[in-house]
Amino acid sequence: NLRRYSYSKIIRFINFNKIKKTSLYLIGITIFSFIIYLSAPTFYKYEKSQLTKVVCKDLNIKCIIKGKIKYSFYPSPRIKIKNLIIEDFTNKNNSIAKAENVVIKISVLHLINKKKFNYTKVDFKNIKVNFDFKNLDKFKKISKNNFNHIPFNFSNGEINFLENNKYIFKIENVNFKYRKSKNKFETKLKGKFLNDSIFINYEKEKKEKEFLNTITIKLSDLNLFSKIEIFNSFLENKINGKVLLKKNRNKLTGIFNYHDNEIAFKHANLNSAFLDGKFSGNLKFNP
Repeated sequence: NLRRYSYSKIIRFINFNKIKKTSLYLIGITIFSFIIYLSAPTFYKYEKSQLTKVVCKDLNIKCIIKGKIKYSFYPSPRIKIKNLIIEDFTNKNNSIAKAENVVIKISVLHLINKKKFNYTKVDFKNIKVNFDFKNLDKFKKISKNNFNHIPFNFSNGEINFLENNKYIFKIENVNFKYRKSKNKFETKLKGKFLNDSIFINYEKEKKEKEFLNTITIKLSDLNLFSKIEIFNSFLENKINGKVLLKKNRNKLTGIFNYHDNEIAFKHANLNSAFLDGKFSGNLKFNP
């Protein structure tokens, strides 16, 4: 008979203090074990040559680590590198980039086996990049392989643009992000150009028969916006695209194709406060 059943007698036999202490003990053991697991990579030896492959191998560039390497599990598992240098394509005495601090982030899985580390992202901090237009073709080759590279970021960076080692201009306070998926990668750059805030976004997506390249540039103070979409066919040596350029109330739109060093504009429109019309024509570049 449930009415005669006394729950109070059962409760008196339960030692809640003991259960509380046991629970706290199990929680403490779990936390302590997890900390030991996270700390395990601290005792590994990290080869500089192996870590440079993680950072640079898929980009087909050579890196050198000049500083110290250490592991930290806070705020997430990561390997910290001091003073990483990316060598120039032709002259080892020069460099494409120098980063004071590099952080390679690691998944929390398989930390007890260094060979199974899953590297998830690379952060370059206080990085200085020298982009020489004489190496433009070599930079293009790098972009062909970056579907394979893990995501990476620049923070507090500087990009110097050169022509045959002569300074032209630079972008300061650079924050740069690179993300990828199976058939697409995206880069975003924010910084200061001539004391104006600049934003550049570049996407490359692999379609069924072509690559779609989208470039977006914004200059805040100038109120300038531009967007270019380029369709690059796998089968034909021909490039088609769309262009949009806006400055205040002025706008230029058009469709173009590029072949044999010649750009052909068609269905182009120009709208402004003083002019509203259409145009077409060819622009040829001499080698």
